[in-house]
Amino acid sequence: DERADIYALGVILYEMVTGVPPYSRGDHMSVMYQHVQGKARVPQEVNPNLPPGLSDLVMKAMAVDKTKRFQTMEELRVALARYSN
Repeated sequence: DERADIYALGVILYEMVTGVPPYSRGDHMSVMYQHVQGKARVPQEVNPNLPPGLSDLVMKAMAVDKTKRFQTMEELRVALARYSN
């Protein structure tokens, strides 16, 4: 399912735009639980200098409910293209 890759890319994007992983508190089991719960801080809270909308894009890519994620890599690519210079 392509949406699993979209989630993984969302986690990578999160770390790229904030400088910190979305889930890092505690031991390995705790981090896995945090992924399942999907309770990462909003990237805009970690890095207030993000362009408007980029934080929402990252959180959508990382949505726990796969029906709320981007449905294809192409959809994510188009959304990300808005932020390229």
